[in-house]
Amino acid sequence: MPRKAAPWYRNTTGRWYVTIHGKQTPLPVTDPKDEAGAWDALRALVGKALAATPTARTEPIAALVAEYLDSISHRANAHTRRGYACYLRRFVALFGNRAVGEIDPGFVEKRATEEGWSDTNRANYLWTVQAFVRWAGRRDFTLHRPSRESRGAEAVIDEQTQRMVLRETTGDFHELCRLLWSTGCRPMEAARLLAVDIDWTSGTVTIRQHKTKHKGRKRILYLSSESLAILKAQFDKYDGQGHLFRGLGGKPFSVHAIVCRMIRVSEKIGRSVTAYGYRHSYATRALAAGVPDAHVAALMGHSSTTMIHKHYSHITANARMLREISEKLAKAPSV
Repeated sequence: MPRKAAPWYRNTTGRWYVTIHGKQTPLPVTDPKDEAGAWDALRALVGKALAATPTARTEPIAALVAEYLDSISHRANAHTRRGYACYLRRFVALFGNRAVGEIDPGFVEKRATEEGWSDTNRANYLWTVQAFVRWAGRRDFTLHRPSRESRGAEAVIDEQTQRMVLRETTGDFHELCRLLWSTGCRPMEAARLLAVDIDWTSGTVTIRQHKTKHKGRKRILYLSSESLAILKAQFDKYDGQGHLFRGLGGKPFSVHAIVCRMIRVSEKIGRSVTAYGYRHSYATRALAAGVPDAHVAALMGHSSTTMIHKHYSHITANARMLREISEKLAKAPSV
């Protein structure tokens, strides 16, 4: 059982402190003998925190969703908010007439399990619901979420599959698949590329719309000679104007259009392929070839190697082991 918070004195700073949830907070009392004053300061601190804690909203859940989505617009882009809205629509369908104070976390978890979703989908749903309910005033509302599964290994597209994909695709979608294979960029980063985004001198693309734009980060795509050739052909095709990859009606590919085309290609070749699988494939090939983790992370637009280690640690460990064996074999004396 956790020990209750109690004030304690630190000689080095000449001040009373309290430790709450592992965090040391100074109290406005400096007399080492004034323990009673330290307790009074602690009570005042707790009272202030309680007064600042909002009470749970009493409106029906369905009436709060739009306000919640609007409240996070400063930190979540439109695509992310659409994802939250999708999960919250399911939540509203189940509990929309109730207030957040009436929701039982255990029952929410049970219903999510009954949906038959993957662990990743269920974790995303429960995280979204938890964030929403806490925003609505129930700060103690906690849902236990399963670990998201890594789909990197099963989503990888090998060279033989890529050749099959290219045989079954034509036009701009064919070229889009080639670019995804050679760059490892996110599918919608490629689909939204504009002619003006390309810096032919440096061989780079500065992507305007990307996943971490709201965090103030730049996303630069570093192009190989193959990637440059693909983009040059598309640039010339559209006279250097507008989007470089277009679907029906000359409009850029949407998420739905890409998914539908990938489903049709999968049916034709008898193998499951996804546009995001190209990204996993790129990382896998790079790591297996011995490219350092930090370089792979930079090429893929990650700010650190965390995602690389999370999803591809088995590849990096195996690649290093094989290289070490190769080195030992090279140095071994001839028989």
